[in-house]
Amino acid sequence: EAHDRATALQGIVEEQSLNQGRSSALEARLDEQAASLESALRLLKQEAEEHAETQLRAITDVKASLCQEAHDRATALQGIVEEQSLNQGRSSALEARLDEQAASLESALRLLKQEAEEHAETQLRAITDVKASLCQEAHDRAT
Repeated sequence: EAHDRATALQGIVEEQSLNQGRSSALEARLDEQAASLESALRLLKQEAEEHAETQLRAITDVKASLCQEAHDRATALQGIVEEQSLNQGRSSALEARLDEQAASLESALRLLKQEAEEHAETQLRAITDVKASLCQEAHDRAT
């Protein structure tokens, strides 16, 4: 009976040793996968940030182009007003129209600027949300 018990205990000890080896191997694989996920997450974060910067540069370029166009139009309108003034004297109707157009351009420019900023914020929020989701997913996989 003592021999049978010793044999059974020896089997249990051997099984525990095998299980501990498997557990160590699984831990090593899990660590490897966690490192791989962290690396992928860093790369994804970098790509998301680069994309956001590219989007902001594009929005800034469009905004600058529209501002320049509005300035060019305002300058052209100013030139027309000055030419009219030299040829016919000041026309109050033309001056009122120029003021209306300038106000309209300013209003359109403000609206465009606001829309560009809102779009940039929306893009940044979307990128941040994706980044947070990926971080959570990587964390969930790692745990």
